[in-house]
Amino acid sequence: MKKNLYVLMSGCDEGSDIDCVYQAVSELDVVKHMLREMRKGTKEGESLLNIFLRANIGYEYSQQPGFDNAKAEKQYVIDMEPDELLQAIAKTYIDGDSYHEIRIVEIKSKNIIDL
Repeated sequence: MKKNLYVLMSGCDEGSDIDCVYQAVSELDVVKHMLREMRKGTKEGESLLNIFLRANIGYEYSQQPGFDNAKAEKQYVIDMEPDELLQAIAKTYIDGDSYHEIRIVEIKSKNIIDL
């Protein structure tokens, strides 16, 4: 299967970042890789987890009584299934205060120029 380029982007009201570029068959493959890295606790995985936490994925879950909020929020993200994480990413948004938006965008270009 042909692999495409995907960009992981995160943004807030102060600007946007390109966090990583992946070569993969699909967005789902990118998310599977991200979850593997987060579960292994690699440097990339920790960086990704921080990106997802800035977007408040898992925040509502972690606010339940009796939870260690920060730990519960991290575990919630790590325990997600790939399709659940894709859906959660699609629901992220910028609120002008603290929420960050995350997108995985396929780079569609016939002319990628190597300089």
